[in-house]
Amino acid sequence: RIKDIDEVRSGFRSRTFDQLVINGSINASEEDLAFTIMYNNHRNEVHLMAPDVTIRNLWIVGVHHLVDKHAHKSQRHLTTEEKWILNYFREADKDRSNTLSKRECRKLLTDSLNVKVPDAVFEQLFRKADKSQEGLLSPEEFVGFFHLLTQRKDLYEIMKQYTKNGRSYSIENIHMNVDELLSFLRIV
Repeated sequence: RIKDIDEVRSGFRSRTFDQLVINGSINASEEDLAFTIMYNNHRNEVHLMAPDVTIRNLWIVGVHHLVDKHAHKSQRHLTTEEKWILNYFREADKDRSNTLSKRECRKLLTDSLNVKVPDAVFEQLFRKADKSQEGLLSPEEFVGFFHLLTQRKDLYEIMKQYTKNGRSYSIENIHMNVDELLSFLRIV
């Protein structure tokens, strides 16, 4: 499971890789392709070699993203994140109506968060978040809007392919266990 991952090491920073180099099973020049996933309180490790440095770095970034996402949820940082989002909401609510118009929301994104979103994408996300269909976002709807805006659809599509029953999970609750992650890393 993702929560069991303790560390991701790049390069030959493990005894197993050292032994493989000594035995001649791998070449010392391939260190940039290697990484190790330590899990289960550093008791277990999986050693992997990518076909190139770019793929290795993508794997490492992807695993770190999953671990960070899980850690934030399990440590209740979502509450802190929500407070942070709502602080921006209150700052952008110039007329103190406890709602944000499209204009206020757009201004918040560009001026405060430095986020540029194409008009069509903005309209689509705003409509999806506007559950009351009033053309305004309440604080709760704005939190939903923010989450829609920050979802990683690229990772979701990949996870759907490599997760058992992945197509039955929504983007909010899809997850990989350790075996699925290892299988993914070996295949890709």
